[in-house]
Amino acid sequence: MNIRESLEQEHSKTQTLRIVALIGNDTARMSALMTCFFDSDWLICQRAAWAVGLIGEKNAHLIAPYLEQMLLNLKTPQHDAIARNTMRVLRDMPDIPDDSLGLAADVSFTFLEDPTVAIAIRAFSMRVLEKICRKVPELKDELRGLIETLLEQEKAPGIVSAGRSVLKQIK
Repeated sequence: MNIRESLEQEHSKTQTLRIVALIGNDTARMSALMTCFFDSDWLICQRAAWAVGLIGEKNAHLIAPYLEQMLLNLKTPQHDAIARNTMRVLRDMPDIPDDSLGLAADVSFTFLEDPTVAIAIRAFSMRVLEKICRKVPELKDELRGLIETLLEQEKAPGIVSAGRSVLKQIK
């Protein structure tokens, strides 16, 4: 099975799960998927993002070599699926590498502060920042202030739920 051809054929949960199963723990196949994830064709990127998000939940070690590139990729406008699944991967990683903390915090704060960013991306960003605050406690006050302001302005359940939970964790 060619991963790119599979992504071009169909965008479905079944197809995504087939791709995830095909990759398993194979780093060469993961490389092929990541080539699609960083492709210039937004449709291929969007479809690859779902599989990347699922792989990140269970096999973060396969994502680790691409983490910095994934974060840098978020500095330019992307399809929401790219941002959502990248932030999901960061949220689910057991440990964000120290050399990626600054970039991850920067991207997360940027998403969190932007009211035009999708709710799921902002909620994942809060969770990522919570994780970063465990290693960099100096960021707690900034995160707390931002979340408290958001909770006064936002009524979206995803933001409210994540915000309350993160505030409890960082106090």
